[in-house]
Amino acid sequence: RAAGTVSVVAASQSGERALTGTRSGDVEVWGLEDGRFTGHHRRVGGLPGSVETVASDADGRVVAASDDRTVSVWTAGQSSPVPSLPEEQTPAAVAVSPSGRFIAVATESARFQVPGTLSVLDRDSGRTQQLKLADLSLDPSALAFDGDEELVVSEFGYGGWNRVSVPRLKRTAGSTIGFGVHNSASALAPDGSHISYSNKASSLPVWPSRGKPEVDAPELVADTEPGLPSALAVSRGGTHVALAIGSTLRVSRTHGPDEKGSGPLTLSGAGPVPANAVTFLGSGGDRLLSASSEFLSLWDLRQHTRIAWESNIDIPGCGLSCAPPQVAVAPDGQDAAFIDGSGDKLAMARLGPPGTKPRGYEGTMQIPGFSTLVWRPDSRRLIVLAPDGSAQRVERGKKWRAASSWPPVPNPLRLSDPPALARYLPDGRTLAEVHMSGTVWFRDAASGKPLRKVDGPRSMAPTADGNRHPSFNQVALNERGSYAAILEQRTADNPSGKIVLHVISTASGRIRTIPADGARGITYSGDHLLIQHDSGSVKVRSASGARQLDTAEGVDDPAVGPVTDGRLLAGTTVKDQAVRLLDLASQTGIGTLPLPEHNFENSTGLALIPDGTGLVTATEADYSETDSPSADGPTTEELGTLIQWRLDPRDWISTVCATAGRELRPRDWEQHMDSPTPSSLRCGK
Repeated sequence: RAAGTVSVVAASQSGERALTGTRSGDVEVWGLEDGRFTGHHRRVGGLPGSVETVASDADGRVVAASDDRTVSVWTAGQSSPVPSLPEEQTPAAVAVSPSGRFIAVATESARFQVPGTLSVLDRDSGRTQQLKLADLSLDPSALAFDGDEELVVSEFGYGGWNRVSVPRLKRTAGSTIGFGVHNSASALAPDGSHISYSNKASSLPVWPSRGKPEVDAPELVADTEPGLPSALAVSRGGTHVALAIGSTLRVSRTHGPDEKGSGPLTLSGAGPVPANAVTFLGSGGDRLLSASSEFLSLWDLRQHTRIAWESNIDIPGCGLSCAPPQVAVAPDGQDAAFIDGSGDKLAMARLGPPGTKPRGYEGTMQIPGFSTLVWRPDSRRLIVLAPDGSAQRVERGKKWRAASSWPPVPNPLRLSDPPALARYLPDGRTLAEVHMSGTVWFRDAASGKPLRKVDGPRSMAPTADGNRHPSFNQVALNERGSYAAILEQRTADNPSGKIVLHVISTASGRIRTIPADGARGITYSGDHLLIQHDSGSVKVRSASGARQLDTAEGVDDPAVGPVTDGRLLAGTTVKDQAVRLLDLASQTGIGTLPLPEHNFENSTGLALIPDGTGLVTATEADYSETDSPSADGPTTEELGTLIQWRLDPRDWISTVCATAGRELRPRDWEQHMDSPTPSSLRCGK
């Protein structure tokens, strides 16, 4: 929390110091480490008016700041000499070279057609050199050192810029990009490498401060959201941009105009951000500093959230034609198993905080590929089913151990009908499987012996070259195993071209077919069948599908899911690359959980921990990194990402309190949450 309302922020090149200036004239320096405030904080000085610009050397030791009339410089907190400025000109921007040797000030003139001036103090000699900025169409707006040898000065009216050598102050390059009248926010990268502006559109152009950049041909673009921004920042090297719209920051990776972008990462709860109160930290684009009122926020984009633990998992990239990765969490929440989108890779992980010791593995799997997973209710055994209906039991102990297996279902015609979903029935002795044809098999869970079979719809009858690796969110089975449901997609065998939902009574064999165009995924929650639609709504039907009971809020822009634990509903989104979390009872959204950047809408699978305390997501490796996997095993770049999200409200409260370091106030809640403030916000012990 700063000494007053923050008017400007900046950061040292090392990323280990943050700088703030306030409307009351205070200049402060904050220590940073691993994306957190270290507690090292000091007020280095003050100015008569509101601080408009602030800058430092690479490690934050030498600090310069200006208000609308004066400039001050401090070294290790002590006042230092400032550059001599032209008469009748006022400061517009300041910069400090990485070594701290040079202090630069760009000034503007109140007189018509009198250009601004660049003044640079060489602290070694004590001399100030000056250069009239006659090549800029308007007064200077921003200033940045590119090393100790060059300065970039820019004006944001038309997008004019100059490169100037240091210490001789010779213009070495420059041009005018031509921003125009629709310029809503502008920014110069902290190293002067790139310049950008927003005209409220969804595409943000970024130009280099070299050569002759053209307004209609930016070197880079960033995909963001349309809207009127209050602030804009560009990272060193122009790799990322951050746009503040309302109380939300949107951070995007830049890319070539002909390349596909990944869309923005949305950071809500930033509060209203003033024009100069957002900046990237360090040399990359993965850490961000913003300010709203007197509060500072650090955003570590490498850490998806403070309520999750992230690790690597061996899930190769597959592609858009594959199923999403399948995730199965043990009933006790201690372990999870995963199948990649092509059914070629099985991975297992012990869940828990960083430092949790993994289990080893011994034995050899005896089945030809992997189709679906089911845990025994006591969590001591995992059953892995293969596409041919055979299965392998894996016992859990200090190590995973491949145990017994059972053979495939008799299939003399060699029809392709892999199991898509399996579950133990309440008696604990019977296993039910739903196959991609809608056929339901019941087995003795101990021996794997088939007990009975219920045929699926004729239109989905298996063929020799038929069903691919199954997608788990296309099938559902209620807890008692009395009803199974399956979505039939548009295929040559479905000439109507409409999606339909088949609900099979496993007692009578009767099949009810329901129009379901726009359906993306299905699941059972108790005696209710939930159908997620493209529109974002969830249709709630009776278990048999005979009656529609309700239409509830679901996942907007749905990709994978829904999944439920009976209390919560979760699914991934296409555009935002996030998990949307909803409360079933109140039919209200709880929040959005950001996912790692990925290639395809089906790159992430998910499952809720059965006791409702967490969510597990698995995002496959970058598809481009796994086209030719390393012979010595996957590298870090070829691994997917496992995230364990803690959903227990007690964890959330303790995390918020620990992060804030104080009791919460109603204004904190209002800034970050779109819901009424609770009657008590006290942090419990």
